[in-house]
Amino acid sequence: MLQVALKQEIGTVFDDLTELFNACSCNDLVLMKASRAINKLLDAKSISPAYYHCARALISAISADRENATSASFNALKLAPKDAHVYACVLPIFAALGEIRASSETLKNILHLFPDDKAVIWLGVTHAYNTFQFSTLRDLLDRFDKLSVNDPVVLSTRRKYMMLSLANASSLGLTDEYFTDRLETAISALRSNKLEVRRMTSLTLNNGQAIVNLHLDHDHQTCAESSFIIAEALVEQFDDPGTDAISIVCRPLFDLDDLRIMED
Repeated sequence: MLQVALKQEIGTVFDDLTELFNACSCNDLVLMKASRAINKLLDAKSISPAYYHCARALISAISADRENATSASFNALKLAPKDAHVYACVLPIFAALGEIRASSETLKNILHLFPDDKAVIWLGVTHAYNTFQFSTLRDLLDRFDKLSVNDPVVLSTRRKYMMLSLANASSLGLTDEYFTDRLETAISALRSNKLEVRRMTSLTLNNGQAIVNLHLDHDHQTCAESSFIIAEALVEQFDDPGTDAISIVCRPLFDLDDLRIMED
């Protein structure tokens, strides 16, 4: 009975934290309760150190503490380098906070460990699309289609836009590195102005152009000013800032619900 109760407590902690993370919402009371709970469980050796660091990473990400979220995520991966649950926890954290290289490497590792796992492959598909790793996306869509001939996801609207993005990138002869360089330049420009990305989302227009929304915990005016900072950085850094293929803009965190409706 004690073990069942402990498992329920661990599950409750992760459920609460995941719900807050997915909603991009912060509830100090829930975070304090979760922090106390995982410390108690760790002291009692009732939670693995890797899962403890996963919980710490979620708490830090929810609290907009990018450095500690990233550090805890790497600690979790180091402690459990072959645990799919750990990868599934930290991969969205890296992506949400704009840690493009870390998320790319994490995605490669989980796909190497679980090459035929349908859930892992779709996780990879979604992540590759959101971070514009198009060569990875093309390969994963092929693998997913072979495993999921009758899956409704194969015919979904979201998948249609994935294919539009692929076709546009291919027609322009653009590489994954092309997109990564521009995303990292944009995020670096924001950070140099003490602006932190709280969530990164992507959309695809009917012509295949990719739109990256870097969500900040600020109002529309600040986000408009931040978009101008990004435009300046891209023009200064690149002869081809990539406006035909990718548009990088800032949006308020509270716009996320509107974007989710558009995706559906």
